[in-house]
Amino acid sequence: MRPSALCRGLLLGVLLSLLLPGGASFPREAQALELWVTSPWLGLMARFIGGAHATVHSMRVWGVDGRLVGGSRPQPRGLVVALDPREAAELGISAGRPNLRCLYRSLPFRGAMRQEIFFDPAALPFVGQRLLIVLAKADQEHYAYFQRRLAEFQSRMESTLEVGRQLLQDTELLDLAGLSGAWIRAAIPKAVRPPEALWKKWESGGDPVSLRASLDRAESRGWLILLDPWTPGPVREAAAGRKRVVHLPVPRNDQEMFLFYYDLYLTLWNTLRGGAAPTPVPK
Repeated sequence: MRPSALCRGLLLGVLLSLLLPGGASFPREAQALELWVTSPWLGLMARFIGGAHATVHSMRVWGVDGRLVGGSRPQPRGLVVALDPREAAELGISAGRPNLRCLYRSLPFRGAMRQEIFFDPAALPFVGQRLLIVLAKADQEHYAYFQRRLAEFQSRMESTLEVGRQLLQDTELLDLAGLSGAWIRAAIPKAVRPPEALWKKWESGGDPVSLRASLDRAESRGWLILLDPWTPGPVREAAAGRKRVVHLPVPRNDQEMFLFYYDLYLTLWNTLRGGAAPTPVPK
């Protein structure tokens, strides 16, 4: 089935927005705010919202397997931006450091689960608002600019989600993603996610019988089986060799944020349509 005219129009709008000024790259001003962020996710957001008035360095970057590895070390100038003091402490940064700015006092997530917030469409605008506050306090002269960039961020997020819904709304899928499931489920109402208590067993290698049964059921019904770079090893091993398994891509450190989110939907579309993409995407 070919995508509808509305879907094609949405796709064209997203692609044009990525190519227009204010998109993925900006000329840097001599006095741009210097930021050192504690994760590449924060780096993507800070580059988008900070735009021409921020130079962003990530203290951690994605390795080839999607895990976080060392990046830039902070300098005395500029600001260090972290989700919360615990994340800063993971990188040896004291909560008392004068140039440290934390978006939250404390988050209830630990380790890799902290990255899940960046796949949650309900949470992303709030993270963006807190980042706006940090930027505006550090550079009050450009508050209106940062505010416009945040509005553009929210608009781009909604348009990318709408593209996903148009492409994938009738898709049936077993969600075995480690982190990215919330972004996929926002576009696919029929996606099925295991209950949290059962998922915790599976990720540690427990209850393999129910895991195999779930995979058998999904495979017999012709569902897609979704894995991402953060799917736990025991789950990944159990899904190996199954039909219609989809492996979502590892983020690229140089990729524009919404091109990455779009690529997640495009990966699913390509699997459903035998590799025929709805429209070419500039890289």
